[in-house]
Amino acid sequence: MKEDSVRLLREVNEGCKTAMDSFKQIKEFVAEGALGQLIDEYDRQHQEIGLLCKRLLAEAGEEGKEPGAMAKAMMRLMTEFKMMTEQEDSKAAEILLDGCHAGIKSLGRLLRQYPTAGLEEKSIAERLIDIELDLYKKLLAFL
Repeated sequence: MKEDSVRLLREVNEGCKTAMDSFKQIKEFVAEGALGQLIDEYDRQHQEIGLLCKRLLAEAGEEGKEPGAMAKAMMRLMTEFKMMTEQEDSKAAEILLDGCHAGIKSLGRLLRQYPTAGLEEKSIAERLIDIELDLYKKLLAFL
């Protein structure tokens, strides 16, 4: 497997883990309704992509990448602070929208950063972009 392919898969896998951490944290503040169901649906989709990345990396004799501890701690603190001031679905949706936006930008940069990645690896990253865009559109209804 090309080095760009490995790097792209690691980054996509890390992004999925970051998103799933965020979903889990936001679920603590969200009532079990439409937003909670939406979060569960997209958490599953991120899990699927993450598992696919993990499998492809393992087949290549490589390991995935974990989100940085400092970044996770900062994300947790910021989310807790924002949700403490306003515990509404609209605030949770806003936080998730920011995460989708960051993910889409990051994935776009990664596709340009690793131009020699294989078609399958690029397709996985593009699929995750599509998932993030779809979630972004659906979250707008909760603002």
